[in-house]
This record gives sequence, C-alpha cells and structure tokens, in this order.
Amino acid sequence: MPLWVSFVLLAAGILAIYVEIFVPAAGLIGLAGGGMIVASVVLGYVYHDPITGTILLFVSLVVVPTAIALGLKVFPKTPVGRRLILGPSPSDGADDQLETESVVDLGDEGTALTDLRPSGTGRFERRKLSVVTSGEYIERGTQIRIVRVDGNRIVVRQAQPTNS
Repeated sequence: MPLWVSFVLLAAGILAIYVEIFVPAAGLIGLAGGGMIVASVVLGYVYHDPITGTILLFVSLVVVPTAIALGLKVFPKTPVGRRLILGPSPSDGADDQLETESVVDLGDEGTALTDLRPSGTGRFERRKLSVVTSGEYIERGTQIRIVRVDGNRIVVRQAQPTNS
C-alpha cells in the first residue's frame, strides 16, 4: 500500500473534524474523522516501518488538538458563529439599559404591522418592535400609540384620530 494513502487518510480525518466543528452532525462526522486518523496511524505501522507509523502518530497527536483549538478560536468570528454565540455581556452598569428605552418614548405613534391579539409587531419611525396591547385586539395597519414601557415590553393602544 502506498505511503500517500496514510497521509491522505490523516488529512481527511483532520478535515472531517474541522467540518464537525463548523457543521454539527451529532458527532458522526467527527467520529468518522477520528476513525480515519486512527486508520492512517495503523496503516503506517502495518504497511510501512515503525518510524513512519510513529511520525503519523506524532503528527496526529500534535496537529489534531492544534486544529481543534484553532477552529474553536476562529468559529466565533464566522457568520454562523456570530449567529449562534452570544456576544460579551456589558462590563459596567452603563450599558444595562435596554435598547427599547432609548429607541421609543411614551406617546410615540406608529403602525401595527401585524394583527395585535394582544401581541404582535409595530413600526415606529424606521424600527420594527415587538409590542403588546392591554388585551384588546388591534387590526394590522391601525395607528398605535405607546402607553407604557416596562423593561423590554412595549404596551400600545389604538391611537385616537386627531381632529384638525
């Protein structure tokens, strides 16, 4: 058996472990990658001399953990990683205010983007926000007004038409 087969199996095993880091598949791809790495080392010992087997073993023991650590360091910076992993929490109390408190104020008016029964989505200026009514049903497209903000909960009512 040619020597390159052992090195290709080793490289394919490392690649499979990388794929498992980025595309979780219940460990199946990583398990297959580990099997390929073990097979490459065994083939190095069986079909070649002990030095080749030892080189393959050393490379697998050094490169695989390094590749996993590098993959875990790079993963949070990928588009998929940014979607799956939460960002750091605020370090001081200045950032503890919820965004909705600075985005909307009592009395702001907007439009119901969905039927509010009693919760749904409303548009205020250019922002879409999750809103809730006090229990009443408001149809989509109706003008709404913010009557209360409790943390991240925005309570709205149907806006009264102004007589002009």
